[in-house]
Amino acid sequence: MKQLDELGEFTMLSIEDDVFNQELAVATFMDTPNINIYQAPNGEEGLKLIDEVPADIILLDLMMPKKSGLEVLEEIRKNQNMTNPNYSCLL
Repeated sequence: MKQLDELGEFTMLSIEDDVFNQELAVATFMDTPNINIYQAPNGEEGLKLIDEVPADIILLDLMMPKKSGLEVLEEIRKNQNMTNPNYSCLL
C-alpha cells in the first residue's frame, strides 16, 4: 500500500458541522504537505465548494443542518457539473 506522501498532490473536502471533527481532519493530515484541505460547515456550503474546488476525496458527515450527507451525495450524483468519476466519498 502506498503512503500518503507517495500519492502526489490531492485535494480533500471535509463537509462536517462538528467543529471537533473538522479540527481532527486538519490535525490528522497537517504534516502531509501534498494534501490541500477545504472545509464546509454544512451540506449547502459543501455543495458550493464542490462546484469551486476539484476535490479528489470528500469526507461527508451524514447528519448535518440544512442538507444531510445523503442529500449532498444525491445532489452530486444528479448534477452533471459535479459528477467526477474520480470522486471518492467517505460517509
